[in-house]
Amino acid sequence: MHETSLIDFTLNAIEEKARPMGISKVKEIGLVIGKLAAVPELMESAFRIMKYSRDMFRQTTLHIDYREISFQCLDCCRSFESNTYARALCPDCGGNHLKLIGGKELFIDYFIPEEEDCTDWIKETAGGDDKRNE
Repeated sequence: MHETSLIDFTLNAIEEKARPMGISKVKEIGLVIGKLAAVPELMESAFRIMKYSRDMFRQTTLHIDYREISFQCLDCCRSFESNTYARALCPDCGGNHLKLIGGKELFIDYFIPEEEDCTDWIKETAGGDDKRNE
């Protein structure tokens, strides 16, 4: 199942970005995943299993923004969503000359550090002064 590899790659990428920022624990991860890129349930399952093998992610929650399969009809220019990739037809003209425009997305949208890591990071990026409460 390639979802395990995708989650491993995701955790590695976040770890590489977070460590130099002084982040030791991640509270939340947001991913954008098209329905053609991965099986949503398998991504969530792989994450639930793999997060326990790394201290940084043991308490992390995963939020996935699923993107539908969408096409643009090359005959009438209508854009539409479909539940299928193989037999999609334009709902307006019935054409099958389609361009895939959505559903293959796969990227890290964001990650949020735990509060104790976040406070230090805010101080560093504000030039050493925590100005949130002024």
